[in-house]
Amino acid sequence: MFAPFGIGALYAREDLLLKMRPFLYGGDMIAEGRVTPEKVEYNQLPSTKDIPVYILTNYGGEEMESELTKNLNAEKYMIKADWTPSKIMPFLKEKLGLK
Repeated sequence: MFAPFGIGALYAREDLLLKMRPFLYGGDMIAEGRVTPEKVEYNQLPSTKDIPVYILTNYGGEEMESELTKNLNAEKYMIKADWTPSKIMPFLKEKLGLK
């Protein structure tokens, strides 16, 4: 009921639940002050078109690499066997402009 993953359980009498008003409303995706029992308004989501995509996978092969890279507009296709964590982290930090 209170987890960020939408997981939870509530046990109560239905007649009491129907009389209660909501007391908590979602996180950042819910528009503050624009929630009623009848309608929920959502905040605008940030654009994701500028987020770089890097594929790290166990699957190899030129055909799969070409297809996935093209379909997902990925900047890089990496096979896990060739990329250790000590190699991936500096690569991603550089590409994402992190220190």
